[in-house]
This record gives sequence, C-alpha cells and structure tokens, in this order.
Amino acid sequence: MHFVIGFIIIGAAYRWGDWRNWKKYHSTMMYFALGNLLYHYLCANHLLWQLMPDFSLSHSITEMIYTFIVFPATALLFLTTIQRVG
Repeated sequence: MHFVIGFIIIGAAYRWGDWRNWKKYHSTMMYFALGNLLYHYLCANHLLWQLMPDFSLSHSITEMIYTFIVFPATALLFLTTIQRVG
C-alpha cells in the first residue's frame, strides 16, 4: 500500500508540480522532512502511530521513503496549488 501511495504522489507531483520553480519551495520541502525526522528522533520510543511496512521492508525504511520522497512531493503539490490559486 505504501508503494502505491508513493507512486501516486510521485506521478501527481511529476504531472502537476511546478518543477521549474522548485527552488522557491525548497525550504518548505526541507522543513517538512526535517520536522518528520526530528519527530522520529525525539519520540522514538513513544510514537503516536507506526506505519506497517509492505513486503519485507522495516518501519525505518518505510518512514525514510515517506520523509524523503512522499512528503516533499506533497509539499511541492500543495505550494504549487496555492501559487496558482492565489
């Protein structure tokens, strides 16, 4: 399921993301990823939720996929949409 979500987000970001101006959104994308990494570092023993990994991947690898691929792509999509509307 996590791979399906990842592919859908990557496809949507490729199709509708503003890749020409990605540098404008870079700081927000990194803030999103850094916040998730900081949460997992500080709350490693007391997580609010834990993703159940697909196949034979561990929880950590699944979280890294979300942190470095899915979350920045989602932030790019969101900020692109805000830029077009506003």
